[in-house]
Amino acid sequence: MLRIHFSNRLETLSARLVNALRQPTASAQALWQACPVVVPSAGIQRRLTLDLADGLGICTQVQFSYLAQWLWSLMARHLSGVSQRSPLEVGPLSWRIDALFQDAPWVNGYPRLASYLKAADDLMRFQLAEQVARLLETYATFRPDWGARWRHGETVLDEFSDPLGDEGWQSSLWQQLSDDLALDDHHPAQAFVRWLTQMYETGQRPPGLPERVHVVALPSMPPLHLQVLQALAMGCDVEIYALNPCQEYWFDVVDPRRLAWLSRRALKPGSGHRSMHPSASTWAHLDVGHPLLAGWDGKLKPICLRWCRPAEMRCWTMPNLPTLQATANVRACWRSCKAPSCAWKRPLHRAFSTRPTIAAWRSTCAIRWCANWRSCTTACSTS
Repeated sequence: MLRIHFSNRLETLSARLVNALRQPTASAQALWQACPVVVPSAGIQRRLTLDLADGLGICTQVQFSYLAQWLWSLMARHLSGVSQRSPLEVGPLSWRIDALFQDAPWVNGYPRLASYLKAADDLMRFQLAEQVARLLETYATFRPDWGARWRHGETVLDEFSDPLGDEGWQSSLWQQLSDDLALDDHHPAQAFVRWLTQMYETGQRPPGLPERVHVVALPSMPPLHLQVLQALAMGCDVEIYALNPCQEYWFDVVDPRRLAWLSRRALKPGSGHRSMHPSASTWAHLDVGHPLLAGWDGKLKPICLRWCRPAEMRCWTMPNLPTLQATANVRACWRSCKAPSCAWKRPLHRAFSTRPTIAAWRSTCAIRWCANWRSCTTACSTS
């Protein structure tokens, strides 16, 4: 079963994790297996380790890992032909890309890339190779179809989506790396999902899979990895602990200007996007709520929406905050997805500026330092 736990505070999610690990396991064999806990960073891992030790007395039989590494270890364990390490890891891949950047005949075929590398030193070239390696790793999980089309010599973006023409050298780079690393058109995660589905449909449980896995506070998750977690949830418990600032369904909240722009775009008679958005009823489900939530169109909104759709059970824990502080009032508006009152409709840099706080802190420190200096001077003069 796939369950998702929402909260606006990491402490609440950590407490839920402690309570979940406190529960006894279904089988006696699971007592000798470490429970996998997926974390986004080493800082979150350290925080959860301390919370587990505080709540359970000791933090043991817990295996912390990152999502991509943990899923790849499962695929390498159960699929034939999959190496123990991903060929698209940023470290080894950066050196391969750096070697290709030193290939003058290939680089000269792309003027924009050649002009940058011509003025770059060795450090700048390797930094660019690291950035491109991270980008290609993101392509493999967020856009797996791009790699397959690039291998067959097709283009993905048009001239309006790629005005600088960077897709040319990226697709050529992907083709060379695919030949060197023997990459397939399909990601191993897709084959792993099909294999898990076939096993569960026939009534078999794959050996070596954990009975429960916990995924804590990930800021983003590729759709391909979410499909793997959905397939794993058919035979084990997958618990996702996600940060969410609002307890309401706020994923259809948009900015008023954007809503007006979408309506005009849908009703424009000569618009080229009329086939995509045929009428204004397409945007009828959108709403205008809190302006900060409406402007939160980055990673958080699509990731929370992607988690909510396949989840079989959703738990919301939004602790009540004191209403005496200014930030507590704003968080209360976030939690209920309501627009702030007129008193709070002022620029954020004025409402939440840190300069007055810093100035007051400096004044307090100066007063204390002067008082201590005077007392020390008086004591020295009297002695």
